Amino acid sequence: MIHVVDAAHPDMVAAYETTMEVLASLGCEDKKMVVFINKMDRVFSEEAVEELIALFPEAIKGSIKEESGIDSLLEAVEQTTTYYYPIKHYLFPHSRYDLISLLRGEGLILATDYLDEGVQIEASVPQHLIDRLAEFATQA
Repeated sequence: MIHVVDAAHPDMVAAYETTMEVLASLGCEDKKMVVFINKMDRVFSEEAVEELIALFPEAIKGSIKEESGIDSLLEAVEQTTTYYYPIKHYLFPHSRYDLISLLRGEGLILATDYLDEGVQIEASVPQHLIDRLAEFATQA
């Protein structure tokens, strides 16, 4: 989840807190989140930015318009994605193309190698499939 906060907003901390309340009401308060403080080129209040960073120390400051902070944002998104979709390695027998199809639909296949003994896959796998595919897991 990416929460973009507008640094040019006159009450950005209240806007952040309102969004957090809505997320809590939806049961999403425990989800990993990336907070991006956008429009740092047009900050309304430096004190508000510091207050928000005190609330969420991992917040990333930047400006999409000025193209600043984007690398940090992308890195944080990648880390969060890896948390929910860890990279796993599998060797599926040729008789289990159904599972490869499932991975294609719900995960992200990063590498495929067709071997005599089966199909070797490296994939970013959603948490809910890890146990289901465990018997085919291999070491990298």
